[in-house]
Amino acid sequence: MSYTYSSIDLSIFSKLEIQKVDNDINQTLTNNNSTSEIAIVVPFYNHIDYLDFTIRSLIDQTFTDYNVIIVDDASSDWGIKKKLKKLFYDYNNYLNLTIIFNNNNYGLPKCRNIAIEYTNSNWILPLDADDILDERFLEKAFNQIHSIKDTSQYPNIIVTSNVYRFNNDKEDDKIGYINKVGTWKIPKWDSNKLTQNNLLHCSTMFKKSLWSAIGGYDTSLWFGWEDWDFWIRADHYFKNNKLIIRHDNNTINNKIMVNGLNPIIIDEYLFYYRVKKEGLHSFCKVNFKLCYSLFQTLHPYIFSIEDILISHKYIGRNGDVLKNSLATQIKKYPNNPVNYFWLSLIKQYGNNNKNYNNNNPNKNIYEIKELYTKSINLEKSNQINNRNNQYDIINNSLMWQFELHRLLNELETIHYIQAKKDLLLFFKRYNSLNLNNKINRLYHLNI
Repeated sequence: MSYTYSSIDLSIFSKLEIQKVDNDINQTLTNNNSTSEIAIVVPFYNHIDYLDFTIRSLIDQTFTDYNVIIVDDASSDWGIKKKLKKLFYDYNNYLNLTIIFNNNNYGLPKCRNIAIEYTNSNWILPLDADDILDERFLEKAFNQIHSIKDTSQYPNIIVTSNVYRFNNDKEDDKIGYINKVGTWKIPKWDSNKLTQNNLLHCSTMFKKSLWSAIGGYDTSLWFGWEDWDFWIRADHYFKNNKLIIRHDNNTINNKIMVNGLNPIIIDEYLFYYRVKKEGLHSFCKVNFKLCYSLFQTLHPYIFSIEDILISHKYIGRNGDVLKNSLATQIKKYPNNPVNYFWLSLIKQYGNNNKNYNNNNPNKNIYEIKELYTKSINLEKSNQINNRNNQYDIINNSLMWQFELHRLLNELETIHYIQAKKDLLLFFKRYNSLNLNNKINRLYHLNI
């Protein structure tokens, strides 16, 4: 094998990844000059001690038609880039390996999107940089796929297995020991339960075409649960879109409906999830209801209007802990409307918020208005850019949330008479959602 340095032209980013940042990629290191059936995508940030054990579990795979793409998300630890290059040289004779170095820290969802956009493989397997696979995982997953005569007729197929939880120290990793501390048997698939619990783990294999159809991983999920969100959107997509099926002889079936996702669950424990004291999802363990409220606002097409409205108030009253994180995310993704919206709710309804101060009684109210207006304008721009996207109905359902709270904020200004008139027009425009009675009851309005 020969390795080459190359630059990447990622001109097409996911539809839900609102901002395309120029010069995302600093450098790539690769020895992969062919297309493999499966691409294993591994986002990475700082934890170099775990990565070696992860890579060794991939080298041991009994199925060999795969490649590995590691995306370093601008790790802050000293010497990481040098260590990753050494890892590449150590293992490039054993793996089809690519390492991508990001210019900036973008978060796990975007790292996956970058890797998936980069690969030409048909099947994608996400793997976190501290988890490992049983040596038979890829073989058994691929056997399940090939037991189906024509997978082109089933674009909604995904493949997963049961989970071992393990808790290793550095010495355990070094000698290849796995300290198992628990299991998770994947439950029988019931998409009706998907709004309450994530029924699948991150290392579930899916088609790249599925990822493309739903717009990739959503970078709004900076607090975690990006996998849960991905499965919800995929399931909803396949329940609400007719698909054109092309056969090998280029004949076309009539458009068909497929009933959501179609998970194939291998009833064996082939995926190992590392349990750590701290991690990306630790914030949501401590602040579950707050994260769940954020999550609900992103999926108004599956949660009830009442639940969405209650989540708005909960974010506003309990979201002070989010302010710094939201400021950081706005810097990373200045064209993502949702972060402005969440910050607006906190400023409008927060327990510590005072709409008036001695110097300028309307200062905060107009600051809030500007944030809501920013989210609305960005969402309008997003709708225009994606007007040909079949998935627009989901993006559009965010707009009424933004417009509603801008108008409620206006009721506290000297323009309240006009705001009342605008609210009546708003209710008429979104008549199908029956917002009038629900909002009047929850916010004690009389409009």
